[in-house]
Amino acid sequence: MQIEGIGTNWEYTENGIKNLNRNNNTKIFNINLRKGQTIKLGFQAFSKPSKDFSVSAYINGVANNAISFININNFNLRQTYERTYTAEEDSYLIYRTYGNGDSETFEFQLWAEYDELTNYTKHEEESYILPIQQEMLTGDYFVKETDGWKEVHDIIKTVIDGVNTKVRNLKLIANNTMIQFAVDPEKALNKNGIAVSNCFKQSTNWSVINTVVISDLGTLYFHCKPDVIPEITDNAMNTLLQQMYEQGNPLICYATAANPEKLPCTPEQSAVLEELNNMHLFEEVNNIITAEDIALLKLKYALDVETYIDNKIDEKLANINAQILNIAGGN
Repeated sequence: MQIEGIGTNWEYTENGIKNLNRNNNTKIFNINLRKGQTIKLGFQAFSKPSKDFSVSAYINGVANNAISFININNFNLRQTYERTYTAEEDSYLIYRTYGNGDSETFEFQLWAEYDELTNYTKHEEESYILPIQQEMLTGDYFVKETDGWKEVHDIIKTVIDGVNTKVRNLKLIANNTMIQFAVDPEKALNKNGIAVSNCFKQSTNWSVINTVVISDLGTLYFHCKPDVIPEITDNAMNTLLQQMYEQGNPLICYATAANPEKLPCTPEQSAVLEELNNMHLFEEVNNIITAEDIALLKLKYALDVETYIDNKIDEKLANINAQILNIAGGN
């Protein structure tokens, strides 16, 4: 159960939750219930205010005192008080707090479970370190198949350094107003996929300057001004690209692969992925982050509903598709 306002209205303690403010008419948590679903709620006070303080329930916006915790200042310490509710229709349950006009500080436990109430379990943050075999970008993910976990790469990163990856078929086009050259990535690309470059904008038009096009055969074709190189040859362009690489500003292109590459996960990766896959998740209350915003994780709720943790390309490339730059770093 996710408590709202942690750090402002409340904080987690060794016992449970500490009240930090007056918290009058403050929402403490909410949950969706399906018709026929039973929820049980527990409350236990470890210290309490001297004046009235209540945790009141609302079903679809209507107060429900039967499942509220009224005047907890009169509760016995360390005694569990239980409430039960079975939804007669699809419902929205909210708990709000009232009272404590003197902003007294006190500690309590409030927890919710389906069907059966067990002992309170303290909130704990869990951290996992998941190693990767290759750089992971938007579209890449981990998935468990019949023969084990796979690290799946849907994006191909191509660094055109003029030495290991060279251009070919450089020629003048569009009435000699621009040059076009081809680059073959390590694997064929999806002609309908994305192509994100640090120097070119993707296009499907073969006659637009400062663009990159994916051909039907999955090859990259770049277009730029003729005056970026001294002569219209493959060697001249490769020399320029080598210089850019050595200066720390290589031409790079990220593009969608025609067929995703599936790498069998290492034993270390598989062990971590099994732990992640077996985490006890609850609908709408999971806060899952990745330290570097990498890798799509495909997990399941306890109710077997898939959830997808969204990710993004490195922030340096976040807006690159909107840029139209000259290959030599011009305007």
